[in-house]
Amino acid sequence: MQTLIENLIYRNERAGDWRVAETVTRDAFWDTYKPGCDEHYLLHEMRSSPGFVPELAYVAELGGVKDTPLAGASYCTRAAVVDGTASREVLCLGPIAVRPDLQRRGIGRALLSLTIARSRELGFAAIFLYGDPGYYSASGFLPASDFDVHPAEGGDTPAFMIHPIDPVATAALRGRFIDDPVFHFDSAEADAFDRLFPPRERHRLPGQLFG
Repeated sequence: MQTLIENLIYRNERAGDWRVAETVTRDAFWDTYKPGCDEHYLLHEMRSSPGFVPELAYVAELGGVKDTPLAGASYCTRAAVVDGTASREVLCLGPIAVRPDLQRRGIGRALLSLTIARSRELGFAAIFLYGDPGYYSASGFLPASDFDVHPAEGGDTPAFMIHPIDPVATAALRGRFIDDPVFHFDSAEADAFDRLFPPRERHRLPGQLFG
């Protein structure tokens, strides 16, 4: 791992950060899971969703840098674990993004730590996400299937993980994970939004999950 970056400020996102954070998110996810990406559009739409949690919208600011002031950002929405007629509110983490040139410098883990600590203060029982188990397990994320929580569409995957903030409350969770409707968007609308950014070539690469 490279050395940590000095003069980083971790704080809640402000309206003036929006487009820069979307650009950071676009750069971080470009060609990762599909040719191009949709995560910056998701972020743009997420902020107007009733399930968006502004208290958990964090950015990492590069102190003293004018042109590229943000190094990373992370966001959460409310979600639910449903079992029959019972429904328990939880959190869904993502997108979480770090500028490609500043990755592997501890920024993502710092954003995760902030999110986990603040989520505990806000009284949430657990945080769910889809991500790389090799990375997120170091921050206390575990397979959601170990807690008898499964994706709504079925098909357990190691990428579907949970951080049990409140172990007692988490032990009572079981059922289907229902994320915010904002995650289910029209790809044509995402493509139209992407055209508001500087043009960038899309590549089909080995290991991409979609496209």
